[in-house]
Amino acid sequence: MEGSSVENEWRLPITFAEFRRGQGCVMCAVSAFAFGTEPAFIHAEGDSTKMIRIQIANNPGGITVAIDGQLAGEYVKEVETSIRKAMEQHKDVHLFLRNVSNIDETGHSLLSRVAAQGVELSAAGLYSSYVVTQIQLALSSSQSLGK
Repeated sequence: MEGSSVENEWRLPITFAEFRRGQGCVMCAVSAFAFGTEPAFIHAEGDSTKMIRIQIANNPGGITVAIDGQLAGEYVKEVETSIRKAMEQHKDVHLFLRNVSNIDETGHSLLSRVAAQGVELSAAGLYSSYVVTQIQLALSSSQSLGK
């Protein structure tokens, strides 16, 4: 993709669904935080079991950042960057954990921080919904103690 006209371009190992059949990572250029573009699957070199998809939708009421995969390890920073960019674009940001199978300690910390900053959290699935509920309860408890 030499000579591309995309302003915010960075190179990451990306695996799109149609390339995932045992072929490992493919180096592709991805437009960073271009709202409304096709979502990308990002995974670590040589490990096709760890994966995340970050999809950003610009809605009339704000911006929704939807996450699929694992909110753990190196992916937490990618999600945080996406949320920060969304917060710069619009004050109302919604983080939707659509199909998240694992949330590690750094993922929990990120969710707590962004919820405290006003990002609306929601989730699908038993595990992610439980984590979001616990974070929301802890946040409302700390806010009521602070009053």
